[in-house]
Amino acid sequence: MNPSLSIRSLPLVLATFVAACSGGSNRAPPPLASIPLPSGTALRPWNPGNPTRAAPSVLASGPGGSAFVSLTNLDDSFTPGGPGMLVRIQPETGATTVILLGGADDHACINSGVVRNDGNRLLAVCAGSFSAQDLGGRAVIEVDPATNAPLRLAAPPAGFQPSYVAGAPRKIWVGDFGSARLYSLDRTTFAVADGADATHPPIQLPCPASLTYVADLLVHGSDLFALCGADEGYLVRLDAETGAVKGDKVLVGAQPTAMTVTGDGRLAVVNSVSGTLTLVTIGPQSLTAAVNVFSFGKSAALQDVRARGQFLYTVASATNTVQKLDLSVQDPARMLVGEVNTGDGSNPWNILPLDDDQAIVSNFIAGNIVGVDFRAGVRP
Repeated sequence: MNPSLSIRSLPLVLATFVAACSGGSNRAPPPLASIPLPSGTALRPWNPGNPTRAAPSVLASGPGGSAFVSLTNLDDSFTPGGPGMLVRIQPETGATTVILLGGADDHACINSGVVRNDGNRLLAVCAGSFSAQDLGGRAVIEVDPATNAPLRLAAPPAGFQPSYVAGAPRKIWVGDFGSARLYSLDRTTFAVADGADATHPPIQLPCPASLTYVADLLVHGSDLFALCGADEGYLVRLDAETGAVKGDKVLVGAQPTAMTVTGDGRLAVVNSVSGTLTLVTIGPQSLTAAVNVFSFGKSAALQDVRARGQFLYTVASATNTVQKLDLSVQDPARMLVGEVNTGDGSNPWNILPLDDDQAIVSNFIAGNIVGVDFRAGVRP
C-alpha cells in the first residue's frame, strides 16, 4: 500500500503498515475489544425523563496499568444532564469503578470533560454548562487514584469556565473556555492564587482577543505551555511558577486542540481545522515551529495527540480513525505507520498508548472504550 495516500483512502478496518513496529519485552496485556461505560440510571440523570449519555472524553494513565476516563454526561442536546464522573478502567479485564464528582447534591461538578495525571493524584476539570445563565458546577477536583476518592474541590474565579489543567511544583494552572486567560491554584492550600483578586490578577495570554480560548496546557520542566485555540492558533511559553510570559508566541496552525512532549523533547501540536501536525523546537530563549509538517486532511477534526518514544498517536474524530506516526522517519509522506478505524459514528476523542502498538480509545458518541492494535486493526 502506498503510504503517501490520504487518510480517507486508507482501509477502514485494518491498520496501514509502512514500517515494522515491535512492542518488545514491554508489551502490555492486550486490552479488551470494547469496554462499556455507565449508561441509563447509572449516569444519575437529574431528570429521569431526559436520559443522558456517558460521552467519554479525556483519558489519563493510572497506577497498575489502569486508566481513567472523564464522562461529560450529556443529554441528547449535548447539554449536561447529570453529575460529572470519572471511570477507572483496567484495560485487559474491562473492570470499571465509577468515581462520583458531583458531591452530595450531584451538582458540584458538571461536564467533567478533562482528567489529567498529576503525579500521585488526578486533576479533573468540571466545565459546567456553556449557558451564560447557568454558572454552577464549574470546578477543579483533586482525586486520589489509590482510593478512587475525590479529595479537594476548588471553584474558579468569577468569569472563568475551566477548560484544561496542568500541575507545576507549587501551582496548578487552569485555562478558560471563554478567553485567553489562566488562573492558578496554590498546590498546598488548593485556593485560587493568580486570579484571586485585583492584587493577584489572572494571567492574560498574548493571543488575539476574539474567539480565543485555552485549548490545552502542559508543564514541561520549568515551563508552562498554553495553546490559544483560534483559526490562527498560537503556542505561548510561560514560567510555570510565576505565569510570566517567556519570549514570543508562535503560530502553530488553525484551531490547535492538543499537544504533547515528544520523545526527542519537542512539542507536537495537532490542529483541528487545518487537520495538521506541527512540531515545535524548544530553545533557551525562543520557540521554533515547523508548521503543518504532516497533513491528515481538513476533514479529520483532530482531537488528541500522545507520545511514546519515537511514536506519536493521534485521533481524528470526524473520520473515526486513530493514527500512529513515526517521528524517526525523515520523509513526512512516510511518517504514518498505522491507522485504525474505531467504528462508524464512534467519534473517537482521546487515545492512551499502552505500549508501542496497543492503545485504548475513548469514543465520545459510541460511549465506550475500545482497544486497538496498530499491527492488526481493531481488536477482534
